[in-house]
Amino acid sequence: MRAMPAKRKTKNVGARRRRRSVQRKTKPQFGADGATAKEKPSAACPIVGIGGSAGGFEAATEFLRHLPPKTGMAFVIVQHLDPHHASRLPNLPTPKPNTVYVQPPNKCVIAKDGALTLVEREKRLNVAIDHFFESLAEECGSRAVGIVLSGTGSDGTAGLRAIKAAGGLTFAQSEESAKFDAMPRSAIRAGFVDLALTPREIAREIERVSNHPYIRGPLSDPEEIEKAAYKQADDLGRIFLSLKKQTGVDFSAYKESTLIRRIQRARQQERDPSAL
Repeated sequence: MRAMPAKRKTKNVGARRRRRSVQRKTKPQFGADGATAKEKPSAACPIVGIGGSAGGFEAATEFLRHLPPKTGMAFVIVQHLDPHHASRLPNLPTPKPNTVYVQPPNKCVIAKDGALTLVEREKRLNVAIDHFFESLAEECGSRAVGIVLSGTGSDGTAGLRAIKAAGGLTFAQSEESAKFDAMPRSAIRAGFVDLALTPREIAREIERVSNHPYIRGPLSDPEEIEKAAYKQADDLGRIFLSLKKQTGVDFSAYKESTLIRRIQRARQQERDPSAL
């Protein structure tokens, strides 16, 4: 009889130890709405950032008019708004597919932990588009999509640079079709734009890529990218040698994972369905 409590106590202690051990090994990191870090809500819903200023409202309207109702993507419009402009950006924990959100005035929106978060805008500089695009690049990586529409100034250029560096897709309204071409021109001439098109053409391109594995696939794992780089090192080496002989440019100094990511993106733009 005396041994029974001791036995139960020993069993319970062992169970507690096992539970604590499991908890330490599998303790999840939660985002804003309770999703784990490995399963961010944004992974299930691609986000397209749209930046514009003067003339951007008309361009965004044209873009949305030619966009199919069900792309499975969320669209966040960031503009240089008048302080009295009405906002349509609710405080939702997770961006929903087939939904358009518009940033409120005097605020910046960022993508973080699978949610859209409002932060105070810097009073000195109006770079709300850059802020959002940069957060989108960090949050979504190679699945980030950024669009710069009509506007004055250069806001959006640095943001597209971040998205492009992350392996995402970047668009700008063509200079000829923009009411104010300074913003798209800045991004285009900086070399951070994959495609410069009219708003209608951008909508068609977004429709085309919306179900592509490059956009719909899981977020890129840096370790897997590195493994792929090593696996293809021999083939790349031969390609580098051939390119150096043909052009005199030595690409071997580039980081191989970056080259692979950009090759995948180029294949996607060329409508190659095998580009994953």
